[in-house]
Amino acid sequence: MLLLFEGENNMWKILIILLILAGCAPQTPVINESNQPPVFEIDTEEHDHSIEITGQELKSKTISEIGELYGIDSQSFLDEVLAYYELEGEYTLGSTVDELRFEADFKPSEVKEIAENMRSDAMQASYSKYHTAYKKVLFSTGQQDPKSVELLVNFGDAWQGFKEAYGEHPARPYVNDAEWQTSMQQVDETIQEAALAIGESYAVTHEVLEGLRPIWQDIQFRNEQYSRTYFMTEFHTVMERMMVSDIASIQIECDIANQLWDATMSETHDLNPEQLKQFTALAQREKGLLGIACSDSLTEENAYQVTQDIKRGFVKTYMQFG
Repeated sequence: MLLLFEGENNMWKILIILLILAGCAPQTPVINESNQPPVFEIDTEEHDHSIEITGQELKSKTISEIGELYGIDSQSFLDEVLAYYELEGEYTLGSTVDELRFEADFKPSEVKEIAENMRSDAMQASYSKYHTAYKKVLFSTGQQDPKSVELLVNFGDAWQGFKEAYGEHPARPYVNDAEWQTSMQQVDETIQEAALAIGESYAVTHEVLEGLRPIWQDIQFRNEQYSRTYFMTEFHTVMERMMVSDIASIQIECDIANQLWDATMSETHDLNPEQLKQFTALAQREKGLLGIACSDSLTEENAYQVTQDIKRGFVKTYMQFG
């Protein structure tokens, strides 16, 4: 179980998160109305880089070599550079940066920024694949489903892909995370433990997989990456403490539960209009159930049903949008 809100040693985290929540009132969502990737805007300020290479070294590199170096699709990288600088020459994956600069006088550091941005997007896509596979096997083991074995294999494959690409050298914004490799080792060991447990018990495997939540929460917390998934996972911890029949024990969690769910509802910038509609419906239903749990409408007779409905609503929302 996630321990972010438990124990005196974690009180400083509570204070920081409450400050974050205080400033996260819902805003007008930024909706991506097309499936087209965004055009990169080059930031000319100095930043830390996930790949150490000088501009001088980059000038003689081919597009293909840069793609391989950054772990990005070389053709997509070439297309992005051509579009950004509006180049009209005939260039291939074998063209060097210097050859492109004959047509447009740009700094090699600018090309580096495009590659860094693309690497960040590639890392996010790889993590999304990992996380989607994680949600499936987590739900499956919780349901004691025999398909859990196959889903765990798929999850392991997704993890291996992520680890090989970013286990030692993460992209932005995790470049300066001094604990990154330690966390990756923890993830690896937890998944290995789950693989050993799957032949004995789905329930035990489920609990082992739950142990991945706090690892990623700590990664996101120390890198200040507060996403919808982050807030939903924090909500999950509080929600689990509400899964009791004692009204006082349920309602003592109401303030933080509502704040975390409000924060969850505010993180919609990545959803297209149809997704936003579906998410809003699920999230508002969950908000309504929290309202019942935190009001005089909650009785000893309906407490169990209300909290179970909250949990079912959370699982459905998390599986689709967590």
